[in-house]
Amino acid sequence: MSDYLQHFAAARSVVLPCLYLPPDTDVPAETTFRPEEAEDEAKRQARLKLRVSALTLPGVERAVAKACRFLQVPRNAVHAFVSPQTGRNAHCLRQADEPVIVFGSALVELMTEDELACVAGHEIGHFLLPEAHALCDTESPEGRRHCRAAEITMDRIGLIACGDLRAACNAEMKLMSGLK
Repeated sequence: MSDYLQHFAAARSVVLPCLYLPPDTDVPAETTFRPEEAEDEAKRQARLKLRVSALTLPGVERAVAKACRFLQVPRNAVHAFVSPQTGRNAHCLRQADEPVIVFGSALVELMTEDELACVAGHEIGHFLLPEAHALCDTESPEGRRHCRAAEITMDRIGLIACGDLRAACNAEMKLMSGLK
């Protein structure tokens, strides 16, 4: 078993039941990760973005820590940053050996800690279940269906990560509307 699988095996077992695929779809093979790439990517991100820590962004740190705790992911294995360019969104750089999450500053301003935990969980989910996106293709109707199914999977993981249905629903509404 690779280091990645050993390190994140418990977390994958937590989120694997969340995997939603359209009917008559086989589970795609797992994605291969580039070993030890996360630290290099985190250093690149830190040059341009604010690293999340208890000192710099305590509320965001608590949200990421909560998501990690609920998903059984070691907090020190998740690199989190805030960027003004990302706006009211977040994304996970998922090809490295550990998740690298970037939150938009507008998103951080808009959401509560529990809602941010939901978003953090959603993004960590992209890392833990990369195979959910294997069949995504925005150019075809079937591919778009797979993309939506993958996002439903990630939203389910976000709910587990925050542990609060109301916070998860509020996070979705805020993401869609941009309103408090």
